Amino acid sequence: MTRHWTPPAGMAARGTAVVLTGRGEHPGVYQRFGTRLAKDGYRVVATSAEQAPEAIARITGTVVLVGSDIGAVAALSLADVPGVDAVVIAGLPHGAGPTLPWAEELAERTSCPDHRALLEGDREFVRGALNTEPDLALATEIGVPALFLHGGADAVADIAVASVIAERVGARFVEVPGGKHDVLNDLDHDSVATEVVEFLERVRTGAAVLARA
Repeated sequence: MTRHWTPPAGMAARGTAVVLTGRGEHPGVYQRFGTRLAKDGYRVVATSAEQAPEAIARITGTVVLVGSDIGAVAALSLADVPGVDAVVIAGLPHGAGPTLPWAEELAERTSCPDHRALLEGDREFVRGALNTEPDLALATEIGVPALFLHGGADAVADIAVASVIAERVGARFVEVPGGKHDVLNDLDHDSVATEVVEFLERVRTGAAVLARA
């Protein structure tokens, strides 16, 4: 399954963000995020990590991978694929998290009441997916600019570990105060989307560089 969002009629696309979904998610849960980026002039393609290489191969122009949870792991592994200009890493996991019943999983995913209601009523969303251990093969060096986003209250993935990995790959690291694991769809989704758009603009104009450079 793949979902697409495009800029308003008459607005030239500035580039493409390829969103890679996390555990339990499907592309449709990024409706709000995709719509927001599209309004700012970016095409958005939400897909799974398995389908990402094929999606990337079909895109021309600036391409930025935006991965959440295990999608973040996939984005790092695909960072050096030809055609990828940068990556955005959100809620990077790094091993087995706590085993949570659904009510607690939902609370740890997001504080946003709208997104909670969406997940509660979504038959395609896989409950309990955060209880599965992600298959990790984290890159320690990448050749494109990166932005790391991590919730300050993320109890699923340790922010300190994500910060260390961000430093290793030369990324800009942004902590979202009070943010939960699904930081792209959390209470501060609008300011997080603004941070992403600003990064996309820096990539598009050539102003984004590896932090260690």
